[in-house]
Amino acid sequence: MEESKVNIKTFLDKKILLRDEHSEKFILNSDIFKEQEIELYQDFLKNPLYFTALIKHKLRELSLFDNSKVNIKIINYETTIPVSLIRNTHINQLFNFHGIIKRITKTIPRTKLIMYECLSCGTIISVTQDAKKKKTPNKCSCGNSRIFTVVKEEIENIQEITLEEIPEEIGDKQPQQIRVYLEGDLTDDSFTKKLQPGKRIYLLGVIKQLPVFMTKNDILENISDFMIEAIDFGNLGEDDDIVITEEDEQQIKEIALNNPLQILSDNIAPEVFGNEFI
Repeated sequence: MEESKVNIKTFLDKKILLRDEHSEKFILNSDIFKEQEIELYQDFLKNPLYFTALIKHKLRELSLFDNSKVNIKIINYETTIPVSLIRNTHINQLFNFHGIIKRITKTIPRTKLIMYECLSCGTIISVTQDAKKKKTPNKCSCGNSRIFTVVKEEIENIQEITLEEIPEEIGDKQPQQIRVYLEGDLTDDSFTKKLQPGKRIYLLGVIKQLPVFMTKNDILENISDFMIEAIDFGNLGEDDDIVITEEDEQQIKEIALNNPLQILSDNIAPEVFGNEFI
């Protein structure tokens, strides 16, 4: 996709892209995008991660924000797939998922690219970092293969979620799990603070093969696994806060007046002899 094809002003004028009044998130309407810019929409489907990154970059250039955090929410994109049905033909494609968070890691920094200077001739060499161990240039065009110094490092915050299928959505099948990779703005605390193990979330992301830096031994193997690189996610349901109704409050008061510990004991594994003493 040519960068020049993506004109933010055109996207805003055509209502393809709208700013959320309550946050620094922009809403990309898939239906309007497909209707107004069909060729560009097809390019987007071929490489959604590059496209969303390009949109974020161009929005930052407009200096609309007090900081550099920009998130994209894509709506009206309905293509879904259960985790258990993911196959190699789905790699690099965009899908919606529902799932339960089984595990979430802390946010850590990851070096994505290092720029080295050849101390023999001054040439700047960029080396993509795709493993846990940092890579240095193999050789400079001048013939030097030993003496390099780091000029700049491109570092992003990353985080990982283990997502499990929701049992009632898959029938009698065993729920399958998949690793989800979050990067950059998606790791911001304002975005992830409500994500906890056990939470049900929606997720929009691209299916990828597990990269080398996420493997146990940091080596490229013939047998890999699938992962999802997230573009957007959030909690399922309108509100995560527990709401106590008047009826709930009345039931709580009734239980409180009627030996609540005995009721608890009678309802947790009642078939276990002696459980009430525990």
